[in-house]
This record gives sequence, C-alpha cells and structure tokens, in this order.
Amino acid sequence: MPRSATVPVPARTFVALTTADVTRARVQNPTNIPVRLIGTTTDTAPTGLDGALWLFARQTFAADILFDQIWPDAGIKRLWAWSEGATALEVAHG
Repeated sequence: MPRSATVPVPARTFVALTTADVTRARVQNPTNIPVRLIGTTTDTAPTGLDGALWLFARQTFAADILFDQIWPDAGIKRLWAWSEGATALEVAHG
C-alpha cells in the first residue's frame, strides 16, 4: 500500500516507516533530532540497531536508492526508525 505521511517517532521505540513490502522509500528528517534507519525482511520490528544508518537533521534518504544497495543480499523489504528523542519523519513510498 503506498504511503505519503508524517510519521511520529517516539523516543527509543522502533516505528515502521513502510506499510508494505517495498524496495525503496523516501524519508526526510525535517527536525534537528538524528534518527537511525534500519531495514527488516518482515513486518516484525528489529531487536537492535546493527546495520542501522544515521539520518541526521534536515537530511533526506532518497527514493532512488534501493534497499539492496544499502543492505546487499539481505532481502530488506521494510524500513524502521529509532531515535533517542521524540520526532517525526516525512515518509513516501509506492
């Protein structure tokens, strides 16, 4: 299911950014709070931050980057966010 939404990210909680299996997504961090992005192969939340990427203040994770380019051969289909402080991200995927 496509998504274009502002997604709240509570402090120290894994939050699903994707609502379906996808190969890419656009994520913007319009805040000053850094966020970690991590991919999974299912809709089950990750249990740790191994392999997570930083999305710093005012950065964009571009939709033209395939998950397989970031996490090669991992079969990533879902994207999650985690942050030390409460924030919100702009998310879009097809």
